[in-house]
Amino acid sequence: MTDSNSPLVSVIMRNLDKGTLVRSAIESILAQSYRNLELLFIDNGSTDSSLRIAKDFADQDGRVSLFSEPRRGPQFAFNRGLNESRGDLVTFLDSDDVCAPNRIERQVALLRDHPEYGCCHTNGWVIDANGNRTGKLYHSNIVPLPKGGGDGDIFSSLLRLDFILGASMMIRSTNVSSERFDADLIFAEDWEMWLRLARRHKFGYVSEPLYGYRIYSGNMSRSLTEASHALLYRKCLRSLDLNGEDRRFVVRELVAYYRRTRRYGKLARLMATESDARALVYSHLRRRV
Repeated sequence: MTDSNSPLVSVIMRNLDKGTLVRSAIESILAQSYRNLELLFIDNGSTDSSLRIAKDFADQDGRVSLFSEPRRGPQFAFNRGLNESRGDLVTFLDSDDVCAPNRIERQVALLRDHPEYGCCHTNGWVIDANGNRTGKLYHSNIVPLPKGGGDGDIFSSLLRLDFILGASMMIRSTNVSSERFDADLIFAEDWEMWLRLARRHKFGYVSEPLYGYRIYSGNMSRSLTEASHALLYRKCLRSLDLNGEDRRFVVRELVAYYRRTRRYGKLARLMATESDARALVYSHLRRRV
């Protein structure tokens, strides 16, 4: 799909030692039915063959550009990609994943037909470490969509559960011109960015599985996931002007986490500023008396 009215799409691909998997990832972008794109390959200090493989593609296709970043974390790679992107639309693909040949075409069409959407995301199919399809779909078997669906005003539901297949996001570049991924968030940087966007924009959703999401056996530990969520929720309280049930939900989550992990100093500070936190703790203490 290429015509004079086709907007340029910037695809940001972060990479750290993904080896030969990057070949399939890059090929799935360069084989897109939508041709007016640039692929920004952001390497985080790889020591394997992945950067050399990417360079081979860059030598053969002018749409591929290589950038090197110190090994500081995925959020820095994302931000470098945003800084270097020239597209009217920005999207992502992790260097060990793949996407369907019509993925970008379908998302561009959705944003073209629905100017009320500031961005959009898709469903995906799940592949194992060897690239084999497992028969599972992301929004059926991994993280189901909320009852209200994946489009429209999704802020409250997204605050409660990160259901977005992160790298499937496509965003109008004007909506992220002054936004960057939070460098302090190592594991929830994409969720926090989507929350900021959802606070201001409606989301579109393509239910068709267009993204091949690779799952490994050694996923993030539960304790590390909870810690990253707590950090994100603290930032939400400070910067997203939450009110009503959204604020009460975040406070309840933080109180539960601080009690469970015995972070009593943080719990005391939360109680000092949030009446809901005080009520929850006092209620808990009364039950134990």
